[in-house]
Amino acid sequence: MSGRFYGIGASLREEEGSIKIGTLLAGSPAWKSGQVQVGDVVMKVAQGADEPVDLAGFVTEDAVKIIRGTKGTEVRLTLKKNDGSIKVVSLIRDEIVQDETFARSAVVNTGWYRDGPP
Repeated sequence: MSGRFYGIGASLREEEGSIKIGTLLAGSPAWKSGQVQVGDVVMKVAQGADEPVDLAGFVTEDAVKIIRGTKGTEVRLTLKKNDGSIKVVSLIRDEIVQDETFARSAVVNTGWYRDGPP
């Protein structure tokens, strides 16, 4: 399992027919910008200088596919902030590592054996 991808470091959630920022990963481009907040509605997404894509009617998985991309490329989010204002935020995608997605295992040696204690 890979816990690495290229994006902005924000998880999205669908709420009341809108795509909203669910969480921000510390150290990620979205977090570092200081302009993206949990609860912001992602209205549109643009690749660099391209025309923005309106996310109305999109499901979360499709919105994620548009936001993720090649490392070092620009993505512009049109956000509706919690106070109702509209803001366009430009972010440069970077490698995102999610440690919690990695499979882990451990061997615990308690000193007990198959047939009981030694």
